[in-house]
Formats: sequence, structure tokens, C-alpha cells
Amino acid sequence: MKTILAACATALFFAAVACSKEDDKKATPVPTATTGAPATVALPASFSTSCAGCHGAKGEGATGPALAAATKSAYRTASSFIAVVRSGKGNMAGFTASQISDAEVTKIHDYFNQ
Repeated sequence: MKTILAACATALFFAAVACSKEDDKKATPVPTATTGAPATVALPASFSTSCAGCHGAKGEGATGPALAAATKSAYRTASSFIAVVRSGKGNMAGFTASQISDAEVTKIHDYFNQ
């Protein structure tokens, strides 16, 4: 009987660990740069690899401009934001679709424009 209980407890433990690993893969909304409130659209991981080096970890601006203000004024539509990401502007070189997809750029735009 103890062997069966131990086996069941072990199986439940591993099932719980597996489920928690699945939850870790979901995007976690982070506070927006402008309000500090939880975002309804999560900032995609591609932002960290493609954009944060110049625009700051949360888009607050660094060597590149802050993105929240830019998306709410100059780049109100995702298509205008995609256009500047593809062609570049100022010191920013353009990024190809193989470097960052239109879908990812749209998610970044939507994050800063909420």
C-alpha cells in the first residue's frame, strides 16, 4: 500500500511540475512604459533581442527614442511602425522580416500604443 501511495504522490508531483513549465512559456504582461499599469498586450521577447539595446528594456529610450510617445504620435498605425522598422530612421538601421517578423513588430507597436 505504501508503494502505491508513493507512486501516486510521485506521479502527481511530476504532473504539477510539467503543468507549471507550460505556464512559464506564456507571455507575461509587464507594466507599460507610460502608466506602470499591467499591459493587456505583452511585450514580445523579440523586443529584448532586436530593440532594447537602443530603446531601453521597457522602451523608455536610451540611444534611441522612447517608443511609447513615438507610437502614440508619429506611428499610430502598425503599418507605419512596420515601415520605419523595415527602412530605418536616423541612426537606426532597418530590420528585415527574417530578423523580426511583421507580426512581432505589430505586437511591439500594440504594446506601446495601448
